[in-house]
Amino acid sequence: LHVHSIPVLAVPPTSLKLYATSFGTANKREVIEARRKELPGWQIMKTGKTGKVLTSVDENKVDAVWLMSIGCHLLGYPLVPVTPWRERALEKLTLPPGVRR
Repeated sequence: LHVHSIPVLAVPPTSLKLYATSFGTANKREVIEARRKELPGWQIMKTGKTGKVLTSVDENKVDAVWLMSIGCHLLGYPLVPVTPWRERALEKLTLPPGVRR
C-alpha cells in the first residue's frame, strides 16, 4: 500500500475489540458474536482453495469487517450505531495525512 501511496491507518487490537464489543479485552468469539449482532447481513465464512464456502467463520475476515467499519466511522459514515464506547475506541486514531472526512 505504501508503494502505491495508499494511506494506511494502524488500529491497535484493543481499539478494534473495544469498537466491536465495548471492551478492549474481548476474545475472538466475542468479536465474532458482535459482528453477528451488529452486522447480521455480513456472512463471513472461510473458503476452501477452490473458493467453496465452508461452514466455519473466518476470524481474519471478521477483523477486516470491523476495521472497515472503523474506517467508515472515521470518514463520517458509521456502519453501526455510534456509542460512547465506539467513540472511545476512536479517540486515539487519526486519519492519515491527505485523508479528509
